[in-house]
Amino acid sequence: MANGGVASVKQSRMQADKLLQLTLLVLVAGSASGTVIIDDGQYHSINTTISDDVRIENSSQVAISGNSTVFGSGPGSYRSGAVTLGASTVVPWTASTPRNELHVSGNARIIGASGQRGIVLNSGMHDVRLNGNSYVSSITATEPANWTPTSPQRLVLGDHASVGGNVAFSGFVSLSDQALISGNLAYEANSIGLAMNGGVIAGDVFLGGLDVHKVDVNGGLITQGIRTASSYVDFEMTGGQIGGVGMELIGQIDANIFGGRLDGGIRGGADLSYVTPDHFNIFGGQINAGSDAWLLDLNGRDPFGQRRFSTLDIRGGELGYDSVGNGIRISGLYNVDVYGSGLLFINDRLTGFLADGRHIDVALLFTPDWEGEFRIHDVSVPEPETMTLLSLGLIGLAFAHRRKLRGKRSA
Repeated sequence: MANGGVASVKQSRMQADKLLQLTLLVLVAGSASGTVIIDDGQYHSINTTISDDVRIENSSQVAISGNSTVFGSGPGSYRSGAVTLGASTVVPWTASTPRNELHVSGNARIIGASGQRGIVLNSGMHDVRLNGNSYVSSITATEPANWTPTSPQRLVLGDHASVGGNVAFSGFVSLSDQALISGNLAYEANSIGLAMNGGVIAGDVFLGGLDVHKVDVNGGLITQGIRTASSYVDFEMTGGQIGGVGMELIGQIDANIFGGRLDGGIRGGADLSYVTPDHFNIFGGQINAGSDAWLLDLNGRDPFGQRRFSTLDIRGGELGYDSVGNGIRISGLYNVDVYGSGLLFINDRLTGFLADGRHIDVALLFTPDWEGEFRIHDVSVPEPETMTLLSLGLIGLAFAHRRKLRGKRSA
């Protein structure tokens, strides 16, 4: 019976593939072109060209591979693309709801018609994976989702896969290898979790307001920088590069920088929506001044008079490795701690060696409205032969921070 069951499943998959190749599945009545509806909860593959929309529902799995192409029939709507995952209406789901899955690989392409998105994710549980040299014209998620790797909406790009336009997405996004998003990664509201281990985002990353976001940059390039509306952002950088505006952050920020290159500087300041303070910890990496000539421009606002101080800890890194600009400006309620050896603060200038052995020579300006403490901690600076061990220790510290965050989110 077991072998018969396997044979039956294989036969049904072959039959379904054949139907898909002939594009003879359900045709939506009244439309000028057709819609292939896959809603049987089974696995199907597309390895030919289809000039109709494709809809994936009821925990079905679809693989588009080879040199196949899905051309959307258009014009589409907010909830309808060349390939759509999930129903056009909001449907209930839980964490245990089986997922719709779309895997695009090889040289496969998904191209929306004029005014139509390439892939649209509606309400439900969805996984979209792009690999090989696959191409999608654009991607949109219509429903909110959390930022964790178990998010109901997950988008994974690897190899040389590319998205030709913007990705408007709420949920978990992963980039690696030489993957490319030619436009922006953005969502006006709701959470984004970005794990960037490689690849390129040619536009910027915009994190919408009044939500929770998690950004890990371990490799790759965000060409135009990271911007946020009023949100909580947990940010960690161990490698890769951020360019453009650098980081323009509003809301509450917990940032840990261990490595990588950040051009454009960092601007951060809580707004009226968040009364909890910011925390910036710089252990390593390279930070270059932005177009406004500031390496760091941090404002610890206290709109409700709660006297909660933001913090800046500097323990390492190359601050102003290419252009130091005007240096560092601190405003509002902020405590600043710098760790190193031979550190001197004279005439608004900080010089000496940081705890990782890097030299620092930067202007440090405290504005008239600044309140807080500025402390210099004299610690031993490692000899050159111990720098490798120190780097390994910082990497271990990064992993420890991730485990701590994971435990905190689980609790």
